[in-house]
Amino acid sequence: MDNTSAEELPLVMPLDLLRGITNDFSEERELGSGSYGKVYMGVYPDGEKIAVKKLYDMPGLDDKQFLNEFKTLTRLRNQNIVRLVGYCRDIQDVHVMYEGKLVIAERTHRVLCLEYMSNGSLDKYLSDECDRYDWHTGYRIIKGVCEGLKYLHNGLKTPIYHLDLKPANILLDENMVPRIADFRISRLFSDEQTRATISSLGTLGYSPPEFIRNNLVSNKFDIFSLGVVIIKIMAGRVGYFKSAEMSSQEFTNLVQENWTSRLVETANRRNAYSEQVKICITIGLSCVQEDRHKRPTIQDIVYRLEETETECTYAAMKDLLLISMVTKSKRVDWVSGLQVRDELGRLQIIKNNDLEELQELGSRTFGTVYHGIWGGSDVAIKRISDKMPNDFWNEASNLAYLHHPNVVAFYGVVLDVPEGSIATVTEYMVNGSLRTALLKNSKCLDRRKRLIIAMDTAFGMEYLHNKNLVHFSLKSDNLLVDLRDPQRPVCKLKGMASMDGARTFEWK
Repeated sequence: MDNTSAEELPLVMPLDLLRGITNDFSEERELGSGSYGKVYMGVYPDGEKIAVKKLYDMPGLDDKQFLNEFKTLTRLRNQNIVRLVGYCRDIQDVHVMYEGKLVIAERTHRVLCLEYMSNGSLDKYLSDECDRYDWHTGYRIIKGVCEGLKYLHNGLKTPIYHLDLKPANILLDENMVPRIADFRISRLFSDEQTRATISSLGTLGYSPPEFIRNNLVSNKFDIFSLGVVIIKIMAGRVGYFKSAEMSSQEFTNLVQENWTSRLVETANRRNAYSEQVKICITIGLSCVQEDRHKRPTIQDIVYRLEETETECTYAAMKDLLLISMVTKSKRVDWVSGLQVRDELGRLQIIKNNDLEELQELGSRTFGTVYHGIWGGSDVAIKRISDKMPNDFWNEASNLAYLHHPNVVAFYGVVLDVPEGSIATVTEYMVNGSLRTALLKNSKCLDRRKRLIIAMDTAFGMEYLHNKNLVHFSLKSDNLLVDLRDPQRPVCKLKGMASMDGARTFEWK
């Protein structure tokens, strides 16, 4: 996973080129500076920008840290890790005065060229009031940093400990997506054992107590630093120090109340995001526990965050479904709204991980259909692009109310499908569509069997019409069959089109 092909290796950048695109490393192109060097903006003639990190040429600074960061960055391929695009190590002879004499000395230029992050470091966005970003941006930064750290700890053949995770080393692109940077003092560890070191690591305020007291380093070093970052994102610079003055519960309540008061979502989503805030601050506090053994692993953290996202997605979909149902009702009033909410509680949410043995059956404009196993039973899973939410909820809201032997059974919806898709889970009909069955088994479908199929279709349509529903797309492609019983073929209706203006709820 961490092998690098020749095509992916960073480019060797001539020093003259770097001087040209940075205006000879001028002050107006300077993006920042640290103890070991300065970062400049490099602009190519076509307007493309890169970040040019030039290390100081000073006594005592050798190639060790430069090579450490270079070798580390060449191994990393992750959307939440800053990408190395090139490097330069150039040795030039210079004339200098030494003890009153003109001598020739060597000057080493060490430069790393990185992708340019237009929004700079997270450090400049942290304030006392957390007023420089909304909750969704703050959460996206938290999740992105956690994903990047998970990649370093768990996604490589040999884990990497960053050992200097802090806001200044978290860069933000034009969409505020974070990338972990500065691997100057990072270390490779072939196991997860705790080790002692005499090296100077980390930054005061982000280093864990076991390192400050006993120079102990483990993967929980980065977890402690992550906790400080999370708390500062959520509580601000000043708010962070309040965590030491208050109980964990009091501090959690304070942060949750502050963010909840700023949420503008509807009731379902507001409650879900408020709970997400609570869980995030709880994670941050658990990361900075003094006993490193009590701190969570990065895998545990990411898994917990993903759980909150499922709940938030569910809340958002509940709102969409509620709107879809209410707008289709003839009586859009307070009473019907309450009953819609009651019916909504019956909609089953199925976890994507609970679907097994998926096999693609075919793709159409709406998405892709799979055969799979859920709870030991065969099911059909129809994944729909998140660009078609109205079509999805039209069908889901329709199918959720239908229970008849000649209408395909609807089991629930899947909201945590990979790549942001959504899906319905329905009954699986082994022989597929009637159209397919007629083409493949026309000789086996005698007059009696065809009559049974026609009757099944009629019974299904009668049920829909009694529900004041019009299918609008009745054809052999939308009739599914199960022909395994030679004496009694079964035909069921599936896949109704949009019912706007055709559906009526008769509330009792």
